[in-house]
Amino acid sequence: MIYDISFAQKELDSFTIVCNNMGFKRATNIGRRTGKSNIRNNLSKYEYIRTARFMHDMYAYELIKNLANTIGIWKYTLVNYVLQLQKGDFLDIQDDWRRVDHGNPIGKFFSIALTRDNNILINNKNYFVPQYNAIEFNPTDIHEIKPVQSKNTWMIFMIPKGVCIADVINNNTIH
Repeated sequence: MIYDISFAQKELDSFTIVCNNMGFKRATNIGRRTGKSNIRNNLSKYEYIRTARFMHDMYAYELIKNLANTIGIWKYTLVNYVLQLQKGDFLDIQDDWRRVDHGNPIGKFFSIALTRDNNILINNKNYFVPQYNAIEFNPTDIHEIKPVQSKNTWMIFMIPKGVCIADVINNNTIH
């Protein structure tokens, strides 16, 4: 499901500026999501900022908190991070959450498009997510992002599976 959260545009823009100033880390070795893609010889290419890094920058942390409060999800936020793909980058097939030894994830993703032209493939269906919109899906849904033509940036929150996003966000505009 895609949600219009343009009511939080000011907070999203401020947060994006702070992320760009902090700088993103290129995913390599430890910290790079692999799943079965190492077997497929198709490892993702992306940059990120993890939750832990925001905890070392209280200004950035407060911006995340303010953003999530504006949206109405702060009290439900388990973790958050920012994913950025430069031109040509991609997120390989994310099927690792389906492994039996992973157990059942406690949360679902609420991923906000911070840039224009964001797309994600979930269970073989392509979703266009406009800037200032968010998509909700489960980690066990097979998802990927094909190589991007321009920079794509996502703010990703993990929210408990039992929370109905439509009931908690402060603007119930759904596509």
